[in-house]
Amino acid sequence: MITILIADDEKLERNGIKFLLKREQEELEILEAINGKDAAGILQKKQVDILFSDIKMPYMTGLELAKAARELQPEIEIVIFSGYNDFSYAKEALHYGVVDYVLKPVDPGEFHKTYCSVRDHILEKNTQKGEIARQQDDLGKYFLQNFLYDGKEENGTKLRSFYVRMGGSILI
Repeated sequence: MITILIADDEKLERNGIKFLLKREQEELEILEAINGKDAAGILQKKQVDILFSDIKMPYMTGLELAKAARELQPEIEIVIFSGYNDFSYAKEALHYGVVDYVLKPVDPGEFHKTYCSVRDHILEKNTQKGEIARQQDDLGKYFLQNFLYDGKEENGTKLRSFYVRMGGSILI
């Protein structure tokens, strides 16, 4: 399931994005924030896959939120919505790793393309992470089997070293 945070100080805008997301007919967890500060608080407590943020909000702008979001959750995908067709905003947004800058009023077709692109990127990253984890698990099993079958200290050293690199430990 993909978790999405919508940050916009206008309820009508949040409801519009929620409506467009529900048309995607996918299982989504949709969270809402009424401003950037509220959104940053949510990001401190909850893992989010996609942040949809307005650029102009009280307490913390969408660009400030993008910067905070990137620091809190480096893997998050960020899409900024703005009624301002201003290149300086878009340029700064790119600096914070924003994947798209969508002009308001949001065109449903453009939103669908943006959402699908971001979703596909997340699914691809998750597939790659799963493959890497599977390969690491297989490698750990290989080192363990070698050690168990021949009992050589050299294979025990490889096994310990492998688990330490993976952030764990093993007592042998």
